[in-house]
Amino acid sequence: MTRPMAPIGLRSLISTIGIVIALLAAVLTPAGFLADAYTDGRDTLAFKARFNANRLATYIYSHEELWQYHQLRLVEQMQLPSDYGDPIHQKLYTSDGKLVLEEGPPQAWPVITSRADITVGGTPRAYLEVTSSFRGALPLVGIVAALSALWGAVVYLAVRTFPLRVLDRTIGELNDTQRTLAEQNERLRISEAQLSNALQIARTGNWEYDVLRDVFIFNDNLYRIFHATAADVGGYEMASADYARRFVHPDDLGIVAKEVKGAIETTDPGYSREFEHRMLYADGTSGYIVVRFFIVKDEQGRTIRTFGVNQDVTERKRNELALADSRKRLDTALTNMSQGLVMFDSQNQLVVWNQRFADILRLPPDHMKQGMTMREVVALIFGQGVRTTEETDAISARLESDTAGRVSGYLVERVADGRSIAVSYNVASDGGYVATIEDITEREQAEAEIEYLAHHDALTGLLNRTSFYAKMGEALQRSGRSQAVAVLSIDLDHFKSVNDTLGHPIGDLLLKAAAERMSDSIRGKDFVARLGGDEFAIVQVLPSETPPDVAAFAARLIETLIAPYNLSGHQVVIGSSVGIALSPADENEADMLMKKADLALYRAKADGGGVYRFFEAEMDARMQARRTLELDLRKAIVNNEFELNYQPIIDVKSNLVTSCEALVRWHHPERGIVQPTEFISVAEESGLIVPLGEWILQQACIDAATWPEAITIAVNLSPAQFKSKNLVPAVHKALETSGLPARRLELEITELVLLQDNEGAFTVLHQLRDLGIRIAMDDFGTGYSSLGYLRSFPFDKIKIDQSFIQDLPNREESLAIVRAVVGLGSSLGITTTAEGVETQEQLTSLSSEGCTEFQGFLFSEPRPATEMPEIFRKKGTAPASAA
Repeated sequence: MTRPMAPIGLRSLISTIGIVIALLAAVLTPAGFLADAYTDGRDTLAFKARFNANRLATYIYSHEELWQYHQLRLVEQMQLPSDYGDPIHQKLYTSDGKLVLEEGPPQAWPVITSRADITVGGTPRAYLEVTSSFRGALPLVGIVAALSALWGAVVYLAVRTFPLRVLDRTIGELNDTQRTLAEQNERLRISEAQLSNALQIARTGNWEYDVLRDVFIFNDNLYRIFHATAADVGGYEMASADYARRFVHPDDLGIVAKEVKGAIETTDPGYSREFEHRMLYADGTSGYIVVRFFIVKDEQGRTIRTFGVNQDVTERKRNELALADSRKRLDTALTNMSQGLVMFDSQNQLVVWNQRFADILRLPPDHMKQGMTMREVVALIFGQGVRTTEETDAISARLESDTAGRVSGYLVERVADGRSIAVSYNVASDGGYVATIEDITEREQAEAEIEYLAHHDALTGLLNRTSFYAKMGEALQRSGRSQAVAVLSIDLDHFKSVNDTLGHPIGDLLLKAAAERMSDSIRGKDFVARLGGDEFAIVQVLPSETPPDVAAFAARLIETLIAPYNLSGHQVVIGSSVGIALSPADENEADMLMKKADLALYRAKADGGGVYRFFEAEMDARMQARRTLELDLRKAIVNNEFELNYQPIIDVKSNLVTSCEALVRWHHPERGIVQPTEFISVAEESGLIVPLGEWILQQACIDAATWPEAITIAVNLSPAQFKSKNLVPAVHKALETSGLPARRLELEITELVLLQDNEGAFTVLHQLRDLGIRIAMDDFGTGYSSLGYLRSFPFDKIKIDQSFIQDLPNREESLAIVRAVVGLGSSLGITTTAEGVETQEQLTSLSSEGCTEFQGFLFSEPRPATEMPEIFRKKGTAPASAA
């Protein structure tokens, strides 16, 4: 490399430079020494001032407002140890400039003065002025000045003596050095930028803490961690209290304070620390930060500075907390599972299980161990005296084969105490598998019970309807030409009266006892079922069509069931009716065969009960006719095909009309007029009597409202209307719509109403009576307990059945009954009405016995509503007062 040559006149320049250097050395060196001495003295004095100010601040904080009067204690706080150098002069002032204390000897001129503010709790309370003499440094300055002048002369001579070549070489080397420094500076700048970027990417920031000043010094990266800038918080320096308030989570202030205190008080010069705490971002949200720092001590071993690095670990910490929370939830789920769980790794070794697993198997806690093989666990589950080693090995081999082939499975085995344990296993993604176990003993028992109840009657244990039809279908399929199947439909006569009089518990006992008798009566291949209520059925498989054999069995069955029952102290006697259908003579299909047996049963009950009847073809025809009549009846209600006729009721003494009974007639579009005797029973059995009865009641009230006030209207009520629970509202609506006074409405009931629902019927009757309506007992004398009902309810009228009137006056028995009923009515104050009076002799006899009213063809047959005004005009009506 070519060195640059010295320019012309360089030597003169060098001589001038030598002179300047000599002069500068003689002047600047002592001046610089003097300045350094002054700076050292000032820094030392400033340190002493801050040191004593901190001690005084502590004292002032402890003694509140009385501190300035404690002169001796303040002097103690202001005195420095002997190893702190020369004595100093100190003055303590209050914050408003009032001198409190002066301590130390006066200082010789020249002096250096330093001031330190004393702040307590963020409030200036005082300040301290410290003075020190600078005279001791002047002799040394003189010596340095002399030596500097000598050194300047030597330099001058050296500059004049060195060859220009050496000077040129030196200049070249200086140029090389300058270029090298420039390159190094550029590399350093790039490294610093890379370091800054790396710290920023790592979310790491540097800081320094000046212990004596209680001040933090931050860099930009640290502020970035807090999502802030130096401008946001007033610079790169911040008091520790401000830092804690701004950037430390309130709940973790104690953690940070403890770490800072430990760093300041430690005696270990190589002390370093790392800890974690929650921080606050600039927007007030929280995060997590890791602090790594070390300390710097002075010559006296005091911690004066700490340096550190902070790293934002919020994302990592939140992931850790989420993972911990997931593990906690997993542990909770495992603990609270109703099933036992075990998990094996890819090596078929146990890694996870829950307590429920051991509880289900009733194992001691120490039986389950980490690392157990799958075969050991299987032996633990099933090998407790129930399975042989070969059997447990076979189960293990199946599990190993399924898991190796990544096949899930399910198996049920029994353990030592006889319980059933279900094992369900599934292959995991890592090659292991998870198995759950469950004690399904109770479930199996429940399923068996459900299965039993699904096919059997819960009360009697007999087959239910579904199972009965299924077995009957099977029996019909198996029967060939050499076999016949007989179906017996059985109904217990008068069972409802037992329920009503003795209660449902006795009724249930009766059903169970009757079921036992039926079960004891059948043969091996036969079977019996309860179809519902008091309906039973029996299927007999016969070697051939032998009706006499079936008839004999039916007769024996009726005799068996009629025998008295002793039920919880009650002796009960009932009868039974039996309907019989045969296959293949009557039908080959189960539903139709049962239907025909029911038709035969219907006939048996119609014949008075206590008998058996075989199915006959005309039974089906009658049933079809009845079904057709029911369908026509439904249409008739919709099409309003009904009409009311009224039959007058006459006062025996005055021969005047007092009331009329409403009688319904059906104008069938094809059959013409249909009498009530043909369709009322069908309406009652089908439930159509309820809407029909409501129409009759409504229309009768409307018609009667146009009649003279003395005339009442009598309307018959069916037992089915009492069951509908809508009778009272229907009566109230009819009266309200028609405007008919309640006293002009008379409702007639038969004893059957009271037999079917004694308590409920009386409740409804009292509700009707409370409305002001009159109640009459119709067909009196034909039932079982008519006299008892007269005692239970205050009837307004008794209607003597026409069967007793027809034989008057010739038959003494009928006359005696009429005489008794009339006498009973007279003694109870109840009106008596004779029905079906057709001759003058009958009327004369009734009049002589004291009967109150009569109705019948003798006076008038039932007539349409349009003819009633003319009848009232011709025949006459009772006066209004008589009503």
